[in-house]
Amino acid sequence: MEEATEKLSITHTEIEIIMFLFNNPDYDTAKDISELRKFPKSCVSKAVDDLIKKDYLESFIDISDRRILHLKLKEPSKPVIKLSQKIRTHFLEIICQGIDDREKEELLKILNTISINVKEALKEKC
Repeated sequence: MEEATEKLSITHTEIEIIMFLFNNPDYDTAKDISELRKFPKSCVSKAVDDLIKKDYLESFIDISDRRILHLKLKEPSKPVIKLSQKIRTHFLEIICQGIDDREKEELLKILNTISINVKEALKEKC
């Protein structure tokens, strides 16, 4: 990711927010990002403000509740998304060397189960 941050003059948190919005179109508020990614609200707020200034994001008021601001990726965010996906793919290729397709499928099932367990544990805690 350091390659992306240097090449695009963008912080790691800003990249994470762009990729979150790209991968989760139904969750498009700063509150969603903060809650689902467990980022401090202050960090999300600053990063969103900076991304709007850099023209990567735009915000718009919710029709039914004026207190809610929705975030939308803009055209200039596409190179960030493309580079992030390229870096992620390369990283996955490196860490998955020597693992066959059957083992990858099994690993994905296990990771999915772990993810579900973590989500359930977090629900119980709240």
